[in-house]
This record gives sequence, C-alpha cells and structure tokens, in this order.
Amino acid sequence: MTAFAVVVFHVLGVISSMHAIMTTRTEQGAIAWAVSLITFPYVAVPAYWVLGRSRFQGYVDARRENVEEVAGVTKEALAAVAPLMVPDAEVDPAGRAAQRLAGIPYLRGNTVELLFAFASYNPGPGQVHQLRAEAERAGLDPNVWFNDVERIAAKHIGRETTQYVSNR
Repeated sequence: MTAFAVVVFHVLGVISSMHAIMTTRTEQGAIAWAVSLITFPYVAVPAYWVLGRSRFQGYVDARRENVEEVAGVTKEALAAVAPLMVPDAEVDPAGRAAQRLAGIPYLRGNTVELLFAFASYNPGPGQVHQLRAEAERAGLDPNVWFNDVERIAAKHIGRETTQYVSNR
C-alpha cells in the first residue's frame, strides 16, 4: 500500500509539473513548480493543487497589463530618440551584438553625461553641479568637460577627479 502511494505521488508530481510548465504565469514560477513537484511530490503536489493552479489569476492579468504598458512606453521612448540613434553602419559588430542583448540602441550625444557621471564618482553629483555653475560664471561652457569644467574642477577639488575622468 505504501509503495502504491509513493508511485501515485510521483506520477501526480510528473503530471502536475507538466501542467505547471504549460499554464504557470511566469517562467520562474513554472521552473520552481516543476522542480519541486518532481523532487518532493509528497509536499508539492498538494500545495500545487491548493495554491498553484488558479489562486493567482488576478496576478496573471495584472502582469500581462503591466507588460503591455511597458511595451507601449518603450515604443514611445524609442520613437522619441530615433533622431539620436547611431546607424548600424557606424557600429562595429560587437556593438551591434551589445545593442541586441540590451534591447536598446546606441545614441549620439552621451559622452557629456558619461564624463560628468565619471566626474561625480568621488566628489558627488552636487559638487559637480556646483563646478558646472562655476564654469558658466567664469565664461566657460558648463556642458564641456575637457578644458572647461575640468579646469574649474582642478582648481577647486584637485587633480584626482580630472585624472580619473581622463583615464576613462
């Protein structure tokens, strides 16, 4: 009798894991249910049939709506940055692969923000903002790091930050 119960639980575990893979809302949930249903079916089978089947249908609907909303916002964002996109002919093969992996295109005009982000590493963004304002007061371009904000930074906070950005 015990052997029969063990076999029944294992068969139910395999069947339930197939059901979970086919119907569970997320990939992570499907894998978690399938692994648990096969490895320890004595606990997982009752848990799956009580908790896992349809208790979270509201979650499924909300998740699908969220995915659709994010997709819409992503399309709008890509349309807004279309003029800044770097043509594929100007991107090397490794860059194209990175674009496909990330799901976002390379854009022109990022170097300024990137340099100022590097500059903010030690002194912080507030200090760099003050340095940019000081550069503007000195008649320099606050949006140009090299030879403009860089000179103000070297004067006020030392060469460490300017060397750090130059090495990048």
